[in-house]
Amino acid sequence: MGISQQREYQILALNDLIRINKDRIDGYNKRINSGLDKNLKDMFSQFVKQSQHNIDSLNKFVSLLGGKPFEDYSITGKFYHAWISFRSLVLGLGRKPILEFAENCEDVMKKAYQKVLEDEGLAWQNNSGANYFLESQLDQFKTSYNTVRGLYEQTLAVA
Repeated sequence: MGISQQREYQILALNDLIRINKDRIDGYNKRINSGLDKNLKDMFSQFVKQSQHNIDSLNKFVSLLGGKPFEDYSITGKFYHAWISFRSLVLGLGRKPILEFAENCEDVMKKAYQKVLEDEGLAWQNNSGANYFLESQLDQFKTSYNTVRGLYEQTLAVA
């Protein structure tokens, strides 16, 4: 794979991460507006801010690579977007299903970032700045996942 092809492949991968961060924002905003308790509303609002910051950073990185950041949020073509929309519609408003929804969202985010970092064709290892940048966003999702998982386990213990 030539340098320009590799760069295009990296841009595509980063744009996919922009898309799923946007989907995450949409999914949590739907939950925030559905009558959550204050603690969950605050946590989900923080997740929205986190993804907004991630998108801003990813946009800058795509531009540094000479690409155009993804902007057409109306059609993602990704399973994740459809899954989030479906899950938002079918889940009840109880704490347990809401936390289950959030746990699944964070797991999807972790897996997407891990896939991008582990893809040898993207060669992030050759760019320590990009590798660090993506690893730090992945670490945020791991922390978010662990937080949600802990709340979910507490809810199960009380039930």
